[in-house]
Amino acid sequence: MLNVTDLFAGYGESTVITGLELELDTGQIVTILGRNGIGKTTLVKTLAGMINAQRGRIAFEGQDITNASPPRRARLGIGYVPQGREIFAKLTVRENLLVGVHARRLPVSLVDETLEYFPTLRPKLKDLGGSLSGGQQQLLALARALAVQPKLLLLDEPSEGIQPSSLDDIYQLLMRAKQRSGLSILLVEQNLDFAGALADRAFVMDHGRIAREVDHTKLLSNADLEHEYLGADDDVTLSDPFGR
Repeated sequence: MLNVTDLFAGYGESTVITGLELELDTGQIVTILGRNGIGKTTLVKTLAGMINAQRGRIAFEGQDITNASPPRRARLGIGYVPQGREIFAKLTVRENLLVGVHARRLPVSLVDETLEYFPTLRPKLKDLGGSLSGGQQQLLALARALAVQPKLLLLDEPSEGIQPSSLDDIYQLLMRAKQRSGLSILLVEQNLDFAGALADRAFVMDHGRIAREVDHTKLLSNADLEHEYLGADDDVTLSDPFGR
């Protein structure tokens, strides 16, 4: 579904992504791990079209989208949930959900269909997005992205600042979306438990490129890997909240 070849990208004259290679298959969840500042968010923004590639090739379902605009990538089926969620704080929950649907000229009924997977949002449809808790805002950002029925979802650290109970809700709905529609997901994450529970494959980034693939089943409750991949403190204690 996604094929990235010799990708270079960055900001102005600064190059952050340096010769990155990556493949992702249909219905697969791939997670990207790595310490802060090594290019994970830059990678996701480049794939979403928010940052222009300096060189290399990005292909989606066989089409070269290296220079495609974000709207074109969205029309092709690429959804994006940025770090920090970036919902519209002064729009209601329902209005947030309608934004993408109207932009893509899709049926409004897709909003109601999507809400079947987000029961906690239903009572809050008239509430302003800015009044929601962090976990509820993350659910809203996911619902907004899923309402337009993407084929590939780019997720940038969805666990950031989220309580364990809300994180479990996010895990459950992503697994249901994958099973129901064959959704593919590229997940940038620092929570190894969350990443390990979701992922079919896991890669570590370093110096702007994929350094190696790791066994995703070994990510759960592994403080040594937390220290190695993310630079966490030696006394970190992890648990497996997802039962995998």
